[in-house]
Amino acid sequence: MNFTILALFIIVIFGTYLRLLPFDSVQGLWNDEYVSWYISQKPLLIEFAKGIFEQCHMPLYYLYLKFITYIFGNSDVVLRLSSLIIGVLSIIVMYFVGKVNSNKLGLLCAFFTAISGILIYFSYEVRPYQLIFLFSELTLLYSLKLVEKIDNKNLILYIVSTCALLFTHTLAFLYVICNLVFVGFYIKDRKPNIIRKIILFIGIFFLLLTPIIINIITTISYSQWWSRYSFSKLLFFFTDIFSNYLINIINAPNNFISVINVSFIIFAIVPTVICILGLLNIIKVKNLHHLLFTAFVPLVIVFFVSMSGKLVFLTKYNFEIYPVLIYLSMMGILEFKNLKFKIILLTLILLLNTGFLFSKDFKQHFYKPESNKLVAELLYSAKLKPNDIILFTYYPRERFSKYFDYSKYEIREVHKGNFFYYLTPKTTYKDAVINGDNIYKNIYKSNKNDYFSKKIENEFYENLISGRKIAVIYLNSVSFLSDIQLMQIAQNNTLYKKVPQMYLIFSYVKNFLIKKMYADLKIVKYEENGDWSMIVFEKL
Repeated sequence: MNFTILALFIIVIFGTYLRLLPFDSVQGLWNDEYVSWYISQKPLLIEFAKGIFEQCHMPLYYLYLKFITYIFGNSDVVLRLSSLIIGVLSIIVMYFVGKVNSNKLGLLCAFFTAISGILIYFSYEVRPYQLIFLFSELTLLYSLKLVEKIDNKNLILYIVSTCALLFTHTLAFLYVICNLVFVGFYIKDRKPNIIRKIILFIGIFFLLLTPIIINIITTISYSQWWSRYSFSKLLFFFTDIFSNYLINIINAPNNFISVINVSFIIFAIVPTVICILGLLNIIKVKNLHHLLFTAFVPLVIVFFVSMSGKLVFLTKYNFEIYPVLIYLSMMGILEFKNLKFKIILLTLILLLNTGFLFSKDFKQHFYKPESNKLVAELLYSAKLKPNDIILFTYYPRERFSKYFDYSKYEIREVHKGNFFYYLTPKTTYKDAVINGDNIYKNIYKSNKNDYFSKKIENEFYENLISGRKIAVIYLNSVSFLSDIQLMQIAQNNTLYKKVPQMYLIFSYVKNFLIKKMYADLKIVKYEENGDWSMIVFEKL
């Protein structure tokens, strides 16, 4: 037991060290992180509830962040440490998950969690996914304990962890339902009344959350326009969770084969194949297909929903099933009877995953080229005078309030929530979301748009007097297509369906704005910072 405690202590220290490495150069929050901070700072009840209903996650993480920032302040370091604390705690919890089977499996699960690249990444990012993982671990832990021993302690902790998970992630109900089936299968004959109690308590809690869930499901939103469905994303999911060669964090390529090279084969495919072998072996040896069911059914459902375009299939949206896959894959590897074969597999997966953590390819994930703080640096360098104009594109002005005080300036915006107003007449938000592909296709083919041109003149710099400036901010990672590329894409139906609509829209917006202002005004400054660019025009 002393050896186990010492080994776990070393694993936790090592996992903490890995999660602290990115803090050498703490950067500003990028958009998704900024949303976390922004909502957490809203006053409780009405304003807070409104912020929750405007996005796609449950409230618990934002309440947690509000608590942390209320006590320790809302600096970027504190915000990132809020995720790191949960990340370190997750290593310990994963040990207890594996310990249900054996101390050896507990240590192996803890070590895999400690060196998991995607968990290290989300232990740094100010988003709810590390908290989702923690409550998923606890739900798995107490479902295993409840199956093993039915008592009040395990029952209460199972219900609490399950409700906490539901209160943290919108998609958690898929996993919770499947996990309930797993638990019910094993205890229905021993204590049928217990199953009824579990369903009653969790069911009531779930009903209390239905207004939020219904709001999210029925909301017509532009938020998923930045990526298209691709079968390759499912393959990238497995390489993301079983290796540290992360691909599908933000948006994955549409073609899995396109990323395959020697490095990807060694550091991504080899560890993934080993873990899948473990999963296959667990089905054969332990007959735990019921537990595997709790992971793969939600995964398949989310994948097929992504085909409808309602959501993007990203690894992080399936975090509920990750503890199950770690637990079963590590158990499956340990269950191989050939000792040498087992040692080779474990050595390969642990060495490859650990080694890749220190590579340039992995470290680059922690650089935030879309950080809103970079925009503030650009605006400071512009040396604008009071009453000069700042034109934000893609994101609204609120996204930059943490790092820049723009109260002295006039603000204009063409962002994800109002672009339809500027591009075509009599187009509503609903029209743009549902029929945007058809509505905007023709404007991509043409260099003329008198309607947009008049809007720019009348609303952006009509009152700009001689010597005054307008600073245009745009995001290169979503507005990188040229006019010629836009035209070519719009003329090719197959290609048009593959390119995310947000890339087309804001490439068009950027190109048209620059051409129009170049014709009417004088360029006095151009500067890039990360994925952001700024062009400063001056009225002659």
